[in-house]
Amino acid sequence: MSLLASLFGGKAQLGGGIGFNDSGTNTSSNTNTTQNLNTSNTGTTTKNLTPFQSILTGPLSSTIMQLMTNPQGFVAPFKAAARDATNNTYAGLGDTLRQQFMGTTGGGQSGKFGMALAGGNLQRLSDLAKSDNSFDQTAAELPLSGAQLAEQMLGQNFGQTTTGSSTATGTGTSDTTGKSSTSGFSLGV
Repeated sequence: MSLLASLFGGKAQLGGGIGFNDSGTNTSSNTNTTQNLNTSNTGTTTKNLTPFQSILTGPLSSTIMQLMTNPQGFVAPFKAAARDATNNTYAGLGDTLRQQFMGTTGGGQSGKFGMALAGGNLQRLSDLAKSDNSFDQTAAELPLSGAQLAEQMLGQNFGQTTTGSSTATGTGTSDTTGKSSTSGFSLGV
């Protein structure tokens, strides 16, 4: 093999010439893609409650609503029971005082009886007022307490089930352009 042939990649042509072939490729492409995609999702989410939670949901909701909208009505039965208990405490006061002041002395201490009876009645009225004030204060605080309970109830981590469907539609265009060229030459000696 001649020196020239080895320089040109070992291609030698018999018959007095050396051949050389150079070929190249130049490729260029541009791609433009435009897409418009519309998606829509529809579905529902439902809370999964345990049987115990299901039983309590209605009564709890009702009680919380009453605390927020009618606090005086909510405490009224408890207030009435406290008033009855206070009045029952003083129910026998008149008879007890009558026996104490008038029974043994023949009625000679009626002034003391009247004073003791009036004092006992004032104490009964004072106890009733204290009880009423306590329940009125409780009733005033109930709307805020009810709101806090409602917030806690709504914030509970219940299990949930989600059902639904998803749809996607789209349109688009795609343009591809490119060119390719090949060149070569041959040397003959």
